[in-house]
Amino acid sequence: MGLTGVRDTSLALEFASNRPDIVTPAFQRLAAGVRARSCEDFPSRSLGGLEVLASFSKRRKCKAQFWSGAVNATEPLAVMDEDFGDAIPVRPRVRGETVIYGKVERVGGVEPKVRLRLADGDGLSCRLSEALARQLGGRLYEEVGLKGTATWDAGDYALLYFHADELTRYEPAGVKVGFAELKAVAGPHYANVEDVVSYVRELRHGGGT
Repeated sequence: MGLTGVRDTSLALEFASNRPDIVTPAFQRLAAGVRARSCEDFPSRSLGGLEVLASFSKRRKCKAQFWSGAVNATEPLAVMDEDFGDAIPVRPRVRGETVIYGKVERVGGVEPKVRLRLADGDGLSCRLSEALARQLGGRLYEEVGLKGTATWDAGDYALLYFHADELTRYEPAGVKVGFAELKAVAGPHYANVEDVVSYVRELRHGGGT
C-alpha cells in the first residue's frame, strides 16, 4: 500500500496497492465498521490506525471520509465523526519482559527511538534512553537483541509497544553454530535418552499414541 496522490482540499490522500484483491475487501470491511461504529472484531493494528484518525478528527474538529477508488463514486463509503474515538473498544493488554531481535535501521531523535527490522519483515519503533541510543549508534544495520518491557494485545497477541532497556550480548551466527551451542548446553541432560521418538511422544502426549 503506497501514497499515490495528495489533493488540494482540506486534506485528501489517495492510496493504491499492488494487491487490490486483498486490500479492497479489507478496506470495505474497515469502512463498514466505521459506518456502523462497530470495531470489536478488528485486529489490533487496524484499531491502532483508527485511533490515530479519530484523534486527528477530534483534535482538528473535523470529519474523516473513506472513499473507494471508483471513478464514478459520489458518496463516501463511511464518515468518521469527531467523537468516533468513543466507539473504539478498549482491548485488554498484557505487559511483560522480553527480548526483541532485529536489524538496526535508524536511531536517534529528540525523544530517542530505535527502528528495528524484524525477521518477518515488519518494522518496529522502540523507545529507549539516550545512553542506549548512543550504544546502538555504533551498531547501525547490524542484528541486535534488545531486552525490555513489551505490551501485547490480549486478543490477538500483537506487539503494541516496546521500551528497550538494555542491549543483550547477542551476536548473530549461522544455523550450524546455533545448533552446536544448543547441543553443548542441553546435550548432557539428554545423554541417557536412547529412544528419542518415544521420549518426545511421552512429553507431548503422556505416553499415549
